Amino acid sequence: MERRFKLRKRELLEEAQVNRAVFLGSLQRLERFVQPFAGLLARPEQQQYASDFIAGLISDVDRKNAEAIAYRDDQDRKPLQHFIGQANGDHQPLIGELARQVGQQLGAPGGVIVFDPSGFPKKGTESVGVKRQWCGRLGKVENCQVGVYMGYASAEEHALVNMRRYLPEEWAKDRQRRKKCQVPKNIRFKTRHDLSLEMLEEVGAFPHNMSNSSPVIYGDLIFVGTSNGQDESHVNIQSPLAPAIIALNKTTGELIWEDNSVDDRILHGQWASPTVGTIGGVDQVIMGQGDGWLRGYAAATGEKLWEFDTNPKDSEWPRTRNELIATAVVYDDLVYIANGQDPEHGEGVGNMYAIDATQRGDITETGRVWYYTGIRRSISTPAIYDGLIYQPDFSGFLHCLDAKTGEVYWVHDTFAAIWGSPLVVEGRVYLGDEDGDVVVLKTGTELEVIAEMNLGSAVYSTPVPANGVLFLGSRNRLFALAAN
Repeated sequence: MERRFKLRKRELLEEAQVNRAVFLGSLQRLERFVQPFAGLLARPEQQQYASDFIAGLISDVDRKNAEAIAYRDDQDRKPLQHFIGQANGDHQPLIGELARQVGQQLGAPGGVIVFDPSGFPKKGTESVGVKRQWCGRLGKVENCQVGVYMGYASAEEHALVNMRRYLPEEWAKDRQRRKKCQVPKNIRFKTRHDLSLEMLEEVGAFPHNMSNSSPVIYGDLIFVGTSNGQDESHVNIQSPLAPAIIALNKTTGELIWEDNSVDDRILHGQWASPTVGTIGGVDQVIMGQGDGWLRGYAAATGEKLWEFDTNPKDSEWPRTRNELIATAVVYDDLVYIANGQDPEHGEGVGNMYAIDATQRGDITETGRVWYYTGIRRSISTPAIYDGLIYQPDFSGFLHCLDAKTGEVYWVHDTFAAIWGSPLVVEGRVYLGDEDGDVVVLKTGTELEVIAEMNLGSAVYSTPVPANGVLFLGSRNRLFALAAN
């Protein structure tokens, strides 16, 4: 098998023809390719070492090691050797950048993730993980190292995304060999399947700041948003291939379906929670996503039924284009939602919609029942009672509108930012604000404030009733109110 491999390799090399034009500007192209990865390293000298080492790997140096590459550029070998072999660093941001580029440039419907081990023949016994084991390149058991590779393949192209070196069990248990080769203490024996799953998790969801989606149970399924978003740079999406919403079996945890329609268009983060409702006789899961679009799915299968852009076409992030943080509400076959931004971004223009979710496809135009522009940015979920919708915004206003027509009946100013959502119970609307005030208003088309109380510190949550008791939470206290 080895002889056949060598013969075929010789034939391929003889047949290979490369146009000289391919090499024109290759160094400049290499620098552009390396820059996003090197830019993730902490110090300028590390960024330069990375560029020098990669350039050396494709140079005419016979031995592609740090020493030879350093001498090629008339440099001291020790700094480059330390950078390659001993310097502390987190590889995850680089893997995330690679996954982002692969997803952006090669991502396509029907794309798949592929795992495959590959062996590297070795003559000695000192290299980490080397032993007599199956070597696919030679087609037989031979002395070699083995790596497990994760690739992405689509109709567009294919590319490697991640890799792991396989450490055989006898290596993992041999303290002397581990110490001599400086194998990190946290590295343990893992099967090739375990390494594959580890890599899959590594390019999974990467929440911005926090995961903040409440799970919803419907039948045998649990629906939850992944909170996948940008990293701390507010530019890169570490995991563009990760789903925005997933459905799991509530008993076994088995993944039933997932969707990533938002792709690499996440504006910031994804913190909305899903809603489940029956619309037009169809059970749907509805969730606002990080590109400002609201999407509806068939609950059982995950088939995307419709999507709706909650921002005007001429809007621009972050000035006038918003994401979706609030939870959508279903009422009489209509879906209600208001968009907004992370409270850290402050106040700004908002948009509120009533949407006909019996439509299919892109229903931004065809599914719009009414559109309200008198609202500011909002992270609050509306409450609907007796045909009226009560929607707060982050600027401190509570808006009362007709749920069917969008007619505005009144707007109440709380004079402080509103983070939570309103509660309607027994003909009263309860709403807290950042000043610690809780206002109680009468439901109806006429504005009437019944009472107002201060809880002593900011109210970021929504009032909750249970067993005849109303619970109100401030930043540092919990109040329980009940009738005498």
